[in-house]
Amino acid sequence: APLAAIRLAASAREELPRERAGLSATATDQVAGAAELGQLGAEDIWQNELLAHAQGVRRAAARVRRNNAVGSALVLLVCVDALVLAHACLAGAVSGGLATATATWLLALFGCSLLPVVALARASMESSRTSASARVVLDLMAREREVDVPDAANADADGEPPAPEDASLALRNVSLSVGDRNILAGVTLEVPARHLATVWGGDDAELAAVCALAMRFCQPDAGRVALGGVRMDTLDPALTSRWLAYVGPDCVLASGTIRQNLELGCRGTAACDQPAAELTSPEEALRLARATDLVESLGGLDTRTDQLPRRLTAGERQRLGLARALATGARVIVLLEPTEGLGALERGEFLQAVDGLRGRRTVLLATRRHDEALLGDVLCRLDGSGVD
Repeated sequence: APLAAIRLAASAREELPRERAGLSATATDQVAGAAELGQLGAEDIWQNELLAHAQGVRRAAARVRRNNAVGSALVLLVCVDALVLAHACLAGAVSGGLATATATWLLALFGCSLLPVVALARASMESSRTSASARVVLDLMAREREVDVPDAANADADGEPPAPEDASLALRNVSLSVGDRNILAGVTLEVPARHLATVWGGDDAELAAVCALAMRFCQPDAGRVALGGVRMDTLDPALTSRWLAYVGPDCVLASGTIRQNLELGCRGTAACDQPAAELTSPEEALRLARATDLVESLGGLDTRTDQLPRRLTAGERQRLGLARALATGARVIVLLEPTEGLGALERGEFLQAVDGLRGRRTVLLATRRHDEALLGDVLCRLDGSGVD
């Protein structure tokens, strides 16, 4: 009986950490890849996975409570047996060597009965903590997401919503502050269509702010951002998400196959009748990102990311992230310090892929490395408040 109670508690305690680890890893990845997932319109994939982990945690917690009840009953049964034997010894029903053996067995039985009590108590504590975490996640996911939608006043004379004329990108006299800190002040940047522009210098916050404004992750405090000659805040957010694609400093791959990762941003794109909705096949996206050989070495497009034959390096993840951005058919690719933390060889491979996009896509590369900045057709240096 004590061993059975211990096994029940142990099985529950083994399951809870697994579920909690899955919940934690998925939540961490979702935060890390929030920008890329958001612009791909694929947040629901990880939200569903996060929900599954959270529900799994709650189910595991319920099993722990159920096992606690069974274990407690087993411990109570053991204690009753021990009391009966103790009474028999005291009444003289057991004597001699048998009494000594019985006393020894009772002491051992008492000690064993404490083990499941401790195990069940620990499992119960894990259950309470994990169940609380799951409730927090489920409550957060239940909140509705707010999306800014342009009003009808922004439509053209024919009543049609505005659309970009080309894939040019412009930041005109924009300023941005966070709290009491002025991040950007009077920044102007013009990126012609199908050109490679680099922004370098400044600090991480300035580079991130330029990319955030270019991607419409936030609005400037002053000035305006234009896509194809049209003010970005007058465009439908669903439209800009098809024209723009983002690659950050640390690509996060969603659960599923490599093909599914490449097709994340393609969902719903066919419904968008704007010119930017020209999808790039996964094979072509991999070729442009110089990742074809990489995927073949991993077993092909249908290899699951959670079952890869080996751990991907940072550079390999970045090339897959670039391929995923290209597969959306987006005409403008925004890169925020994409080679941060890469070795010289992997950095060179990634930059060759970026250089190959010249004339194919409009590319904005934000970097702190001067040698990378020299790749640009248009080179802009942040001086702490603006662009030289």
